Amino acid sequence: MQSPYHISKTAQLSEEEKQNILKQLTDIFNCVPCDQLRRLCESHSWNVERCIDFLIKANNQDDYENHRKLGSGAIPKQNISVGERAAIKDTVQKRPASDGYTYLSGINNNQNNSSGSSFVEQRISRLISDGSKVMILLRGAPGSGKSCLAKNIVEQHVELNDQYMLRDFIFSSDDFFYNNSNRYKWHANLLDQAHEFNQRRVAEHAQAGWSPIFIDNTNIKLWEMLVYVKIAVENGYAIEILEPRTSWKNSAYKLALKNKHRVPADKIQTMLNNFEKGSVQDLLKVNI
Repeated sequence: MQSPYHISKTAQLSEEEKQNILKQLTDIFNCVPCDQLRRLCESHSWNVERCIDFLIKANNQDDYENHRKLGSGAIPKQNISVGERAAIKDTVQKRPASDGYTYLSGINNNQNNSSGSSFVEQRISRLISDGSKVMILLRGAPGSGKSCLAKNIVEQHVELNDQYMLRDFIFSSDDFFYNNSNRYKWHANLLDQAHEFNQRRVAEHAQAGWSPIFIDNTNIKLWEMLVYVKIAVENGYAIEILEPRTSWKNSAYKLALKNKHRVPADKIQTMLNNFEKGSVQDLLKVNI
């Protein structure tokens, strides 16, 4: 039996075929903006059946405010029967891949491994696309590409505007050290306050149901993530651990050159030496 997370080759659709799919989906789900439909199709690798399933699920879901926050569009509330569901699918001409279909999105991130998104990134993308509440714990030394990776994933799934901004989805304790002029000034004696500030923001957003939530800290030790795991569990979030796959992520010298807060190479090397491996299961065991 094939794993539900199996990734196969994407059907090679021409732009004309993609536009035809979008037109037909727009005719059916006419309250969803075309750009959001295109993003949904891309995240499901243009598998029409998966896109329709997602849109129908959003239609029939009682709490569709969360989908609005995810940028999936204001979908009209309708009661769609099984027969109507089948009719909708028959309306759209499908062209499946010859070896199956791919419904997990690849993150377009040039800073990370050029071979495409990792399995974890794909799983995160699927959770977001399905409307699940998910908290992602980023891990890695300064300059390894954590912020860029989170930003790329958020921008793929959320329509950012004056109402929904990156700061509503990506949370770093470093944010505490920016003043009103957006200038960064780190103070060692304020580090505890910075972490409390970040934990408070995350808790508030989790209680309000925002998703995805990225914890953009180095998280060198497992215990550093436990407070966020507790917040996630208490608010019904799926938890994922995500590390950048940049070629320089283990080079203290290159990380010192790339990180924006000028953390020196010797301090970064200490972080790399102290990095504690662990899984979500390990974190949950401690929190139970």
